[in-house]
Amino acid sequence: KRASHALFTALAPAHPRITVPAQWPVPGRAAAARRIVTRSLSGAASVLKTEHGVGGSGTRVITSPRHLVSALRTLPAGPLLVEEYLTDTTSPGDPTYDGVVDAAGGVHTVGVGAMDVRGTAYQGVTVGPGAVSDRVEAVARTFGEAVGRELAADGYRGWYDVDFVAAPGGRLAPTEINLRLTGPSVAFMAKARLDETRGGTHVVRAVDQIPLGARLPDAELIGWLTDLTARCRATGTVLLPSIPTAAFEPAPWLGVLLAARTPGALDTAEELVRTAAHDLGRMFTTPG
Repeated sequence: KRASHALFTALAPAHPRITVPAQWPVPGRAAAARRIVTRSLSGAASVLKTEHGVGGSGTRVITSPRHLVSALRTLPAGPLLVEEYLTDTTSPGDPTYDGVVDAAGGVHTVGVGAMDVRGTAYQGVTVGPGAVSDRVEAVARTFGEAVGRELAADGYRGWYDVDFVAAPGGRLAPTEINLRLTGPSVAFMAKARLDETRGGTHVVRAVDQIPLGARLPDAELIGWLTDLTARCRATGTVLLPSIPTAAFEPAPWLGVLLAARTPGALDTAEELVRTAAHDLGRMFTTPG
């Protein structure tokens, strides 16, 4: 995370719609606490990070000093990073850029999506037409490709992504680079395959954790998903189970991919799936 920030800072002057949060490396928890408390006195929120970690791990948003002690207890002793907290509450989602560096060092854009992030935890993504505005797509793509060229020059080959948060003034703030296949990569790959096999252009949404109202063994899960798939198909939406392995956990949940021709159709299908998942509990509570 520290190296990513240094790269973002070096690239940002050539990208006027990009703003990089200020970052302060600190040796340990005590120094982090002092920095965060000092910032809070002026009303500024902070992000506390470990130097390494992906997918929101090792990252805590501190909006009040009351949350500081509990956050520090969950992180290593140090070194740590204190970062400026930037946000735009009017943004519909946090953008993510995915790309590939090929064997010859060429950079290829896969796409830009809108992530659903709760706190610092990734919950899913929407990719395809209408997922993000044309302006956001252009800013994220241009900066993401610049990051890819630097990675290629350093010898990296393979899939990568650059995650952003929406910052005030309509800017994007890059937060991390992942050198791997990430959650959004599943949605991008599903979109490419559906576009190829079904024709046209799809909007795909990954919803990684839908609570289930009851635990379902494999046979019952398959039957329920078969019925739910047919119900989605009737609305013009494709349902693809993506994470079925937690359906029999003590607190059961399910991950799915939904594909449609418009974002509005996805919203309707997601509500259908969430309602059906919640209503599973009625199988065991409704008389008769």
